[in-house]
Amino acid sequence: MSKPPKPTKLRCFVGVKFALHDQIKPLLEDLKIRTEDKSSKLRIVPPENLHITIKFLGSVGRNQLNSIRALLSELSGKHQQHELHCQGIGFFKNSIWVGIHTDHYLNAIATEMNMAFVSLGFNAQQKKYVPHVTVARFNRDARIKLSTLLEIYSGKIWGIIPVKEILLFKSDTLPEGARYSILDNYKLADVS
Repeated sequence: MSKPPKPTKLRCFVGVKFALHDQIKPLLEDLKIRTEDKSSKLRIVPPENLHITIKFLGSVGRNQLNSIRALLSELSGKHQQHELHCQGIGFFKNSIWVGIHTDHYLNAIATEMNMAFVSLGFNAQQKKYVPHVTVARFNRDARIKLSTLLEIYSGKIWGIIPVKEILLFKSDTLPEGARYSILDNYKLADVS
């Protein structure tokens, strides 16, 4: 029996792996307790999926991958390795995130990448870039119930993430939720 053909499109984004799993365990435990309230539809992001998105690409044709790889290789060589400082939590419409301090290097990479991908036919992100790590998603009505977490964790210093590379991720939508896998990694310049 022959194998089914590979899909011609992949759902992709560029990002940084989140490395502070142990440090955010108290938050994840508090979230886990709150999953017992089924009305909130609270879904905790699996540790292996935690990341900081730099550029969401969306649907990518397999025939575009070589151009994407070449662009990421070029961009990564222009930017240096650095550290990200993680602190606090916040909410978007239906998600809870761990915050990343405003970071000159990451913002420069995101800005340049946003504009560079236009040359490959991708849309430029119009909203201001806000680096964060989504740790859970929920039903919009659950935000009030979950807001007590802000009192506990809004000032919490989680730690530092060394950023030595940027990653090209693929996202697969499965019945149990999204699964992210790394397609390629691109080393940032080492200035030491």
